[in-house]
Formats: sequence, structure tokens, C-alpha cells
Amino acid sequence: PTGNFGNILAAYYAKQMGVPIAKLICASNENKVLFDFFKTGVYDKNREFILTSSPSMDILISSNLERLIYTIAGQDAGKN
Repeated sequence: PTGNFGNILAAYYAKQMGVPIAKLICASNENKVLFDFFKTGVYDKNREFILTSSPSMDILISSNLERLIYTIAGQDAGKN
């Protein structure tokens, strides 16, 4: 489980540093906040929240996602 996106973000950084990782898989549950973001590009924290049997992924705000976006944007906080 990716939880707050920290584990997969660490793996992404490791891959960028040369660790031979072929594929990263972002798991989700019924809240699917990250799945929906990657599918649609829309990050909606004002959505229905569902309690599941995987509380580490019961989130509506993924604080580590901001770090990935910052990295992909070339570490330019002003980039749109």
C-alpha cells in the first residue's frame, strides 16, 4: 500500500538515482484519491471519505504527492 504516497515516492527517487527498478505500482483502495488524480489530473480533497480495512490508505490528502509534482516540475515551485 502506498498510504500517504511516501513508500512509492522513495522508490521513485531510488529509481532516479539508478536503482534498477523496472516498474512502480501505486496501490489504492475505495478512496482512490491518487488513482483518480493520475487518471484525470484532478486532485479533489472535498470528496466522500470511506473507512476501509486498510487505514494507511484511508486518505483524502496525500502530502507526499506534492513532492513528486515538485520534482517532475523541475523543482520549480512556480511552474503551472
